Amino acid sequence: QKPMNRLPVTAAGHAALEDELQHRTRVERARLIQRIQEAIADDSNLAENSEYQAAKTDQEINEARIAELEDKLA
Repeated sequence: QKPMNRLPVTAAGHAALEDELQHRTRVERARLIQRIQEAIADDSNLAENSEYQAAKTDQEINEARIAELEDKLA
């Protein structure tokens, strides 16, 4: 288990984190999947497909932030 080094969050702060989490899971996740699919359709050589690589990196960043938000809201 993680040490208890959590700080209290205001109601407004909690709502803002929930809003960001919802946006990232509902909107951003779908948008990034679409970007990845389009990049694959444009060039199936993924090793040299820079748009695919960029989209995958953005997806990893988004998923990491989702995990961070879920942890903060837990």
